[in-house]
Amino acid sequence: MVFQALNPEYARPGEPVSIEFSIQDRDGNDLYNIAIMVEIYDGSSGERVYAIPWTEREIGDFATFYTFPKAGNYQIVVSVENGQVNINQIDPARGTLSSSAGCNCYRSVFNVNISGGFGVAWNATMYFVMLMPVAILGTILAFSYRNRRRGIVTKQEHSSISLC
Repeated sequence: MVFQALNPEYARPGEPVSIEFSIQDRDGNDLYNIAIMVEIYDGSSGERVYAIPWTEREIGDFATFYTFPKAGNYQIVVSVENGQVNINQIDPARGTLSSSAGCNCYRSVFNVNISGGFGVAWNATMYFVMLMPVAILGTILAFSYRNRRRGIVTKQEHSSISLC
């Protein structure tokens, strides 16, 4: 089993991101002394934009850093050895990312989205959260002011009626 996380979780283009991995057996125990290759593919073009060659790792928990050049979708591919691999070399890019053809490995593919902000939904929610209390308070104050003005007008009308 391979787990992946970005730190920070909401990555932005042009800022370094820690890509953290945890590779475990089926019982959830960390794997030790394994070889791993990491690749990053651009989601729109399918082009491999970054690769870390086959590297021996003492433990399956590790991190690598990458700065995504632009906003968009990316696929992170982690290959874990399942036999003999060429240490310190990079395998050729694959058209089918999950394919292990020609590779003594297991491959896991993760999709990540890099954006300049949290998007339209996030911004709309934040505006709503900030503006609604102000709108509610403004409405309450407007009704209160109107009711007070009516009360003053009504008292003046009553006082002018009783004087006549």
